[in-house]
Amino acid sequence: MKLVNLTCPNCTGLLKKVGNNLICQSCGAAFAVDYDESDVEHEKLETEEEREARRLQHEKELLAEKHRLMEESRIAAERRENSRRTKNNIVKWIRGKIAGLIALAIIALICFGCYKFAKKLMTDPDFAQQYGVEVPTTTTTVVYDVSPDRISDESLNEFIEQGKSSIQSRRQIEFYDHVTGWTDYDVAQVTFDSAYLVTDIQNRSEYDPDTRLVLIYQVLWTSEQAEDITVYDCVYFNDLQATETSVISSFRSNYGDFNETMWQSVGYQNRADSYRINVTSLSGQVTELRNDFAEQ
Repeated sequence: MKLVNLTCPNCTGLLKKVGNNLICQSCGAAFAVDYDESDVEHEKLETEEEREARRLQHEKELLAEKHRLMEESRIAAERRENSRRTKNNIVKWIRGKIAGLIALAIIALICFGCYKFAKKLMTDPDFAQQYGVEVPTTTTTVVYDVSPDRISDESLNEFIEQGKSSIQSRRQIEFYDHVTGWTDYDVAQVTFDSAYLVTDIQNRSEYDPDTRLVLIYQVLWTSEQAEDITVYDCVYFNDLQATETSVISSFRSNYGDFNETMWQSVGYQNRADSYRINVTSLSGQVTELRNDFAEQ
C-alpha cells in the first residue's frame, strides 16, 4: 500500500478533505482532488465520512426517540396522578356524606328518644315519680250548648268589634253605571245596629251549624262622584260554643248571605230586607240580644 503525504505544496501545512476538495489548515489554500474511481484511499476516506454522518444521524434519531418516550412517560404519569387525585376526592366526598347522614340519624334518634321520654313523663305519673317529676293535672273544660243567657255582654262586645273590623276591611268598592260610568265608594262609618242569636235552624244544609249569631250594622258609603249611600250590612258567626265561664270560643266571622236585592253586594238599603234575609229566613228560633236601632 502506498502512503501519500497530504501536505500543502505552498506552506507544507496540513490538508483537510472537505467534500471533494482539500483545504489547507494553515494558509487556507484549496485543492481539487483528481482521483480514480478505483482509488482505495478515496474509497476509505469516503466510507469513513459517510459512516460518521450515519453515526451522527443515528445518535440524533436516538435522542429524538428518547425525548419522545420521556414526554409520553411524563404525560402518562400526570394522567395517573390526576386519576388518583380524582378517585381520592370522590372517596372523601362519599365518606363525608355518609358521616353526615350517620350524624343526622344519631341526632334524630336522640331527639326521638327525648320526645318519647318527655311524653312518658307527662302521661305516666308512676314513671315520672321515679325521676322526681311532678306531672301537672289537666282539667277538662265542659262545653255547653249556646243559649242567650250564656252570651255575656263582654263576649257580645267582642263579637261586635270583630264584625265591625270585618266590614271596615272592605274599605272601597267600585261599580259601573251606564249613566255615570265608573263610581268609587269608600267606607266612611260603621255603626252597630242589632244582634240576634238564631238557634234550631231548619233552613240549612247538613254541613251548616244549627246555631248562628247574626250582627247587623249600618254602613255609610261616600263618594265624590255620587250621593252618599247608607246600607245595612250583616256579619255572622258560626260554630258557636260557650264554656262554663260564658266565654264564646269561636270568633270566625262571615259576611251575610248574598241576595240580588242587595246594593252592590255589600248590604241592603232597607233594614227590614237585611233582617228578613239574614235572620228570619233561617227558620229558627230568634232571640234578640241587643237592638240599638230600637233604642234610637
